[in-house]
Parts: sequence; C-alpha cells; structure tokens
Amino acid sequence: MRSDNDPKLGTFSTLSIGIGGMVGGGVFAVTGLTVNVTRGGAPTAFVIAGIVALLTSYSYLKLTLRYPGEGGSVAFLNEAFGGGLVTGDANILLLLSYVVLLAVYAYAFGSYGAVFFPAPDRGFWLHVLISAVIVGLVIVNVFAAGLVVRSENLFNAVKMLLLAAFVVAGFLTPMEWSRLGTENYVTPLGLIAGAMLILTSKR
Repeated sequence: MRSDNDPKLGTFSTLSIGIGGMVGGGVFAVTGLTVNVTRGGAPTAFVIAGIVALLTSYSYLKLTLRYPGEGGSVAFLNEAFGGGLVTGDANILLLLSYVVLLAVYAYAFGSYGAVFFPAPDRGFWLHVLISAVIVGLVIVNVFAAGLVVRSENLFNAVKMLLLAAFVVAGFLTPMEWSRLGTENYVTPLGLIAGAMLILTSKR
C-alpha cells in the first residue's frame, strides 16, 4: 500500500497517461483496423464508441466517488459481488484484456516500424520490434518505474505532433465523400464491433 511519503500522480501526469492511451491506442493502433472492419461506417463507429466512453467514464466517476480508493475496477467488482468466484473470474478476464491490449499496441508498433525495412525482411523485423516493445516495457516497469510518467510525457509530445501533421495532411488531401455513403456501410453488428474495438483500445 502506498504511504503518505510516496510520490503521487498529479493532474498533469494523470492527464498525460490518459492522452497517451487515447492517442496511442485509439488513433494510431486501431484506426486502420476499424476502417477495415466498418468501411464507410467508420465515422459512425467512432461516434458510438464516444457515446459509450462518455457513459463509462461517468459511471467510473460516480463509482470512484462512492467507493474511493486505489483498487479501481477490482474494488468495484468486490463491492458488487463480494469476494467469490464471479469476482475472481471477472478480475482474471480484466487482466487478460490488458494483456491483449498490450499485444495490439506492440503489433501496431511493429507493423508501422517494419515498413521502413526492405519488403523481404519485414516479417523478421515485425517480430523483432514487437518483442522489443514488450521487453522494453517490462524493463522500464520493473527497474525504472519512475521513468514511466516522464517517458509518457515525451512520447505524448511526439504523438501530438504526429497527430497534428496527420490532421493537416488530411485537410489538404481531396476527400472522396462517396466512400461514406450508406451503400458502403457494414451491418449494425459490424458497426458495433468496430465501435467496441475503438473503445477497448482506449482503456
């Protein structure tokens, strides 16, 4: 348990971690996959994900005010279902979801990085970069946890600059509005699947 002398995350650091997850996971990692799943319905999928994220964040806020502490989702499950089998299973699923998210982020980084290598060698470098991300994160969290927030701030600055560049490039690129027509939409279930893919990446 954290003592009163331990450093605590401030508003800027907490905001930085949130931005890192939103931009890194929700924009860079799954945008292409979401468009592939939902096609012309991608903007609608983002709207659906935004509504669900808003409702979820409001619920988390209310639960945190009602049950203050450092347990987060684990504490809420304990309050709702007690310490039984249901709570244990749900917590294991929550842990596995974080493992899956880490795999998605590592794969996205590897896919982007492998493009800079010759085509015949991209498969090899894809696996190298994926492994490097996972091993690097483990090393940082185990041996230099204090660097997590500082490195997050640096990475966020780079990500926001890249995002701004993409926004400018997007406005300068001619838009084919016909691609957003309803004839290019997927089924409602496909839209929901794409929205949940976006939402899950922002956790």
